[in-house]
Amino acid sequence: MKKKTSYYFFMLCLALMLNSCEPPYSGSKIIEIKNEFYDAQNQPINGLSIRYTTEMNDGYYFGYNTDNFSRTTDAEGKISISTFKPFQKLYVVYEGNTQLVNFYSELKNLTTETINYQRFYVLRYDESVDLYLNFSNSNPVKQLTDVTFSGIGNEDSNANLNEDSRIYRVKTNQTVTITYSVYDSQIKNSQEFITTITVGTSTISQTITL
Repeated sequence: MKKKTSYYFFMLCLALMLNSCEPPYSGSKIIEIKNEFYDAQNQPINGLSIRYTTEMNDGYYFGYNTDNFSRTTDAEGKISISTFKPFQKLYVVYEGNTQLVNFYSELKNLTTETINYQRFYVLRYDESVDLYLNFSNSNPVKQLTDVTFSGIGNEDSNANLNEDSRIYRVKTNQTVTITYSVYDSQIKNSQEFITTITVGTSTISQTITL
């Protein structure tokens, strides 16, 4: 009986190991990434070391496997990648120094039908502030479905936030645009809204009511 129990335990461990070895990428779907990296003056940055990763942050993963690969920007501040589509979310990471702000941002809309043309900004601490957004919703039939930021700055995907909150690191003294979509389950329809936010030299915390 003891040998039989040991055998089943071994098979269970083996099954778990095989499951954890599932590849992080689809073997058939190819995605195209053409990212751009600029400074606060909208000038491309040459020779910038950028890391791409499927991990959320140290110790916290979306799945059993993570994958990291690095690229360096060309003379026009661009990185081009053709790769298999990951099963997990994919993030772009810049690890700065005492003057430059780190960023950890999700690559959005990774599909085989379109090219990801996202632009990212490397900002100094003394020329940028945090922008905190909270979407307030007291109506159960309404649901926030998409948020898009337009301006000089990056979304912080590394922050532990609920689905109705966002954090951005943005350049000072500019006006940014937030475009968001709200789905109404009662009328089964989505509406798009646009709001502008004036950024000064201090941290901003703003609530948007759905």
